[in-house]
Amino acid sequence: MKMFWLKYFILISALSINFELSLNAQMTDTVYIRARWNMVSLPLKIQDAHYLTIFPGAISQPYKYESGFPDETLRVGKSYFIKFPSDTTYLITGEPIQSVIKEVAAGWNMIGSISEPIPLSHVQSDPPGIVVSDFFEYNAAPGYDEAETIIPGSGYWVKVNQAGNLIFTSMGYPCPSIHTVEYEGKTYSTVQIGNQCWLRENLNVGTMILGSDTSKDNGIIEKYCYDDDTSNCNIYGGLYQWNEATQYTYVVQGVCPSGWHIPTLVEFQTCSTAVGGDGNALKTIGQGMGDGAGTNTSGFSILLAGCRNEFGLFINLGYDANIWSSTGQ
Repeated sequence: MKMFWLKYFILISALSINFELSLNAQMTDTVYIRARWNMVSLPLKIQDAHYLTIFPGAISQPYKYESGFPDETLRVGKSYFIKFPSDTTYLITGEPIQSVIKEVAAGWNMIGSISEPIPLSHVQSDPPGIVVSDFFEYNAAPGYDEAETIIPGSGYWVKVNQAGNLIFTSMGYPCPSIHTVEYEGKTYSTVQIGNQCWLRENLNVGTMILGSDTSKDNGIIEKYCYDDDTSNCNIYGGLYQWNEATQYTYVVQGVCPSGWHIPTLVEFQTCSTAVGGDGNALKTIGQGMGDGAGTNTSGFSILLAGCRNEFGLFINLGYDANIWSSTGQ
């Protein structure tokens, strides 16, 4: 029987509030401009991204660091120098940008923003640890200031020690009012994705049985640990047969903590929609390879925990993760 690896969607809908806008919603960001030169970026997806449509009072074309030549159309993730005659404010309306992966070269780079403010502590890099400077924003009067937050519509300088990617995302924060869940002696962190609340770590509850055994309806939660090694359960979580996960009653709570349940297929599809169908956004950085390498822009933090096959053998650790839903086997 096929095995699975689980994350759990919160059951109490009143606590599953709208943390981010729907993918097709419109929102408005305010961009504050100072007289003379400004570093700006495009914080929303808009149909007409010509710089004079966005900033009709600009008195220069946009200049970016990569080429030094002016552009007329602003692009997501990039930052530009544009000159203005006086202090002013612009309102920009469009579709929210929830995540950006910005390719950077060794040395100094100009980077843009997304639709929500992002604390620098939430900026990720791939490979990890390549950022070797503070983030700097430009103010015409004092010059450059150290930034503490990536602000929508602003642009920033940052230095990296090798080529890679910087990852900015408004997802991946703990669920409001439910930052952690205590269950059977273990603390699980939560993560908000769209209007859903999930456990960030894999569930690890129950008594380990050997891969050669079959789970039984005996009132004891039974789990498998990859290679019959309990340390793998501590890292990757337990592996469960579907009947065991639902506790032989085929109800959605199953082995989950009180108030939580095994996701339905529709709930998984909703999660996929929230990340734009990008499976890499759900995987931890360092999991997967090539086009399947995880970016974890959602904060979902999937680990490729492998599975136990129908012959009782453990396979594919680090290569895939098989996931049950409560909808059926």
